[in-house]
Amino acid sequence: MFKREETGAAPGRDEGSVSATLVGQGTSFNGVLRVNGSLRVEGEVEGEVTVSQQVIVGTGGVIKADVRADGATIGGRVRGRVQ
Repeated sequence: MFKREETGAAPGRDEGSVSATLVGQGTSFNGVLRVNGSLRVEGEVEGEVTVSQQVIVGTGGVIKADVRADGATIGGRVRGRVQ
């Protein structure tokens, strides 16, 4: 009755899709953060950040790390290098 095609992709995702990750207000993260897609920071991130697309730091966001990304929009604070 129902037939599912096997594509190798996760259910509900297109094969070429990437994720958007949010570190929300009141949330803190310490460590190595690698995102395949975009990242929005409204909370605090400390450590190392690598993003395949855009990193967006909201007005209340704080990143204490070196950041590698395809592009950046910074409304908050970044203590570290942005490449």
